[in-house]
Amino acid sequence: MRLAFKIVIVVIAFALLLAGIFFYLNGIASSLASTIGSTPPAVSGPVSLLASAAPSQVYGYNGSAASVVYSLLSYSISNATNSSVAMSIYPSNPFAKIYLLNVTGYCSSCFDENALRSSLEASLLNQDLLRNSSSFSYINESSLASVPAGSIVIIPSGLMPIYMTNGTSPELLSLLQNGDIVVYAGLNLSRSIGPNGIIFINSQDTMTALRNSGLDTVQTASSGQFEVNQSFHNPTFEFSGGFRYGNATYVSAASGTMLAFSNSPTNGWTSVGAMANDIAGAIGSDLWLNRMGNRTMNVRLSQGESGSLGVFAMLAPERGSSNVTFIPDANGTYDVVTVKASNPQSSVIRRLVLKNAYTPRGAISLPGTIGATQNVPVQLQVQNSSQSLLVHLNIYNLNQSFVGSVPIGFITGSLGVVKYHAFSIPGGYYIVSLEDFNNNNYGSALFYVSNVSITPTSLDFKNGTFTFSAYSNGIPLSNVSYGVNINGLYAYAGQITDGVISYKLPQGTLIGFGTENFHFSMINTNYTYTTSYSKQVLNIPPIYIEFGVALLVVLLLNFILKPPNRDEYYIDVPEFPPSKREKVKVAKSAVLGVFDKVNYYHRWKYMPLTADEVKMGIGNSIRANNMPISITMQNANGLLARLAKDGAIASVGGYYAEGRRDRQRRRLLCTRGVGRGFEAQRRIPDNIPQDA
Repeated sequence: MRLAFKIVIVVIAFALLLAGIFFYLNGIASSLASTIGSTPPAVSGPVSLLASAAPSQVYGYNGSAASVVYSLLSYSISNATNSSVAMSIYPSNPFAKIYLLNVTGYCSSCFDENALRSSLEASLLNQDLLRNSSSFSYINESSLASVPAGSIVIIPSGLMPIYMTNGTSPELLSLLQNGDIVVYAGLNLSRSIGPNGIIFINSQDTMTALRNSGLDTVQTASSGQFEVNQSFHNPTFEFSGGFRYGNATYVSAASGTMLAFSNSPTNGWTSVGAMANDIAGAIGSDLWLNRMGNRTMNVRLSQGESGSLGVFAMLAPERGSSNVTFIPDANGTYDVVTVKASNPQSSVIRRLVLKNAYTPRGAISLPGTIGATQNVPVQLQVQNSSQSLLVHLNIYNLNQSFVGSVPIGFITGSLGVVKYHAFSIPGGYYIVSLEDFNNNNYGSALFYVSNVSITPTSLDFKNGTFTFSAYSNGIPLSNVSYGVNINGLYAYAGQITDGVISYKLPQGTLIGFGTENFHFSMINTNYTYTTSYSKQVLNIPPIYIEFGVALLVVLLLNFILKPPNRDEYYIDVPEFPPSKREKVKVAKSAVLGVFDKVNYYHRWKYMPLTADEVKMGIGNSIRANNMPISITMQNANGLLARLAKDGAIASVGGYYAEGRRDRQRRRLLCTRGVGRGFEAQRRIPDNIPQDA
């Protein structure tokens, strides 16, 4: 019966626990915003991409502390599901002529050279790395001396040909000193390969010359992809002073760069196509070039068949320098706008090369990031102008569409002017241009307007009252008109004050349960906040449910882990007050008379007594002030010891008797002293004193 009761209690507790968890999770789910995603349309066929870019322009940014390079991209695209756009800035033209060295007869574990040549040309075209038909050439050893500076030479020989490393002026070092980029697929440089595959061990002088040029190698530490999409595997060495590119290694040597896929072709790749793709990918990465800026944007160009997109990249300090790159420093630099588009079946890359040539005639300085309606200072200046000019600011979005104009008035170049302005425009990047009425441009700058962040602070669906906060760049909006409705109904218009949006439904309005969409419109931008309004069976605040679940778990564990009941007994010992003690004088004869009284009580005759019997006899027979005397055992032992010392009593083995009695009593004392209960007639030992 008791076990059945326990089982019932446990089942009820678990049911309550599950119910509490259900209501708690239901309350959390009802407070989360629900969003409905759209499935991208299915595509079929290869990607199609056409792209072109207008000449670059350079703008100030972030208070003119830096510059950005901007270009307007035009594109036409179809069948793409993913796309991206990147802009990179280089101090010189990053596109060089590419040469494949003919290593017929000088090859170890190589793929067919004609197959490699065809695959490599196709991969370079696919990466959009060939500017024209003469950009890729297949050359022999005799043509190496005529390779122009900054070119790329590919050597796919498995071991370095002997003419590249030996002799008074080895071709490898000549290429690197010329500023070329050597892409090598093969083992380390301790050996070389001669005609017909004969392998030579390089001399000490050759190895010293290679080390002095920065081509010293060490055994590779590990093999991995290092976030590079690469098929090459089983690397065998690294340049000791170089860097990793996937499983490849590269180093700056002399005035050029050497990149090595450190294994023979057939041991490093599974196919000639994989080898060609990896080499083309490494060339397209421009890893040996000094980038002055770079920016990648993940976009969905496929949202339209054609269109335009403003792209830009921030100019950064040159490598090894802490100086900020200003607008004049951008002149003569090169931009590469790289557009990539793909679907599950194919991919396309387009690389657009632009040269920067921009001479500023003035300057605009304003913060790089501002909030919508934030009042910020805009500093304006016109160069080389002693006369006053009537100017204004034109604002454009990244696609060069006109957004608005701000009148400035007259400005003198030597003095300049500071104009405070609040840019009440939607969030995003914008270009502000200082122009006169003849459309002459005197300076431009890029800036970013933060989007408005709308957050609910109170949602009372039952009473139809709601409040939201509205911030931009961390600053509350004020004096901004807004409109709001819920699910397209009950439109309301008001003005934001100190970042607070208030919204109240008409009295008596009933809101149905389910997904609720609050639609806001402000600063020419529409925003939507989505949440869920669900019916709760028990309207219990979540904090109470959390506390109840925790308490229920504790009680349940206490019940399950509680030990079985046991009958327990306790002895209650009350506290007694200490007994009162008093010194009492008793005659010696009264104490000695105790021996006869105890013998009489027990019907003994001349029987020796123990200290305990004497103590009991004193308490029973001696009185003081008509009260029985109670002594401690310690007092009894002390009293008997004192009487024995005086000779009033005799003591043997813890037994006591009067000492001046007849021989019969002495005999009993000795007999009882040996062992109480022995016969009184037991013979007395000879060593017992006769006068005891």
